[in-house]
Amino acid sequence: MEKDLFCPVRLCMLRGFRLHRCPYWIRPSITVSDHSSVLFSTKKHPRTKDLLLEDFWFSALKKGVMVFALPGEPGLTELAGDFKIHFHDRQGDFYCWLNTTMKKIEKY
Repeated sequence: MEKDLFCPVRLCMLRGFRLHRCPYWIRPSITVSDHSSVLFSTKKHPRTKDLLLEDFWFSALKKGVMVFALPGEPGLTELAGDFKIHFHDRQGDFYCWLNTTMKKIEKY
């Protein structure tokens, strides 16, 4: 039986977010951080800091799906290891910790 191999640190590019079954009034600001620093924040990024929340969330073709991305940019930030995504909204905050090491290494 072959063991699953996991990469200790995998570098990934965060390109954007999709919120499914999202009410039209939910347009959170976003902060992405690791254990020691903020990696991305809509409140501090040069392209989003002066915009209203409604200005950088886009409706997808599918009803109830909202998309956040920065057109013309390769991604929001590079991630490696543990990272936290924190959504800030008028109705409250929500965050979750994720990890880039959970992806299995493919052997060819």
